[in-house]
Amino acid sequence: MDARAGARRTGGPVRGGRAGDALGDRGGGAPGPAARRAWALTRSVHDPSLPACEERRRILVERLVAEDYPGFARAITRSLVGSIAAGRQPLAQLTQPTLLVWGRNDRLVALSGSRRVLRALPHARLAVLERCGHLPMLEQPQQFNRAVADFLRTVEAAPLTRARRATGTA
Repeated sequence: MDARAGARRTGGPVRGGRAGDALGDRGGGAPGPAARRAWALTRSVHDPSLPACEERRRILVERLVAEDYPGFARAITRSLVGSIAAGRQPLAQLTQPTLLVWGRNDRLVALSGSRRVLRALPHARLAVLERCGHLPMLEQPQQFNRAVADFLRTVEAAPLTRARRATGTA
């Protein structure tokens, strides 16, 4: 198999036998679950050639061949199920200031999805990062950290609302 075929299946060139095996490269058959996960990682970022994406890909390969991978996969599944269930929660009941950080080029959850969440959360703010996909904290860590720091400074400087005082949250 040539590197271009590996790139089609896994989102990037296959380097070395073990990495290709870990990413589900089965030599011409349908891509396995690991290859689909690698494809999702590639779809999650605006520019897969950035060093942050390459680093995440390296870590993914390490996780896929790790002895404890089945337990790790169960933990991720539980997290995703919780996230999906959270999407059905009454967000308007939240009184805490909330920051949404969204990549303008998110191909998994479009920027329009942030508008729905903003409407549902009464105390939410939105930071949109340019040239960024679904993983802003990995793709644009400096911009992400700046947005979070600015948000925290703003929240810290704001007087407590009656709802926040009543619930004991600061």
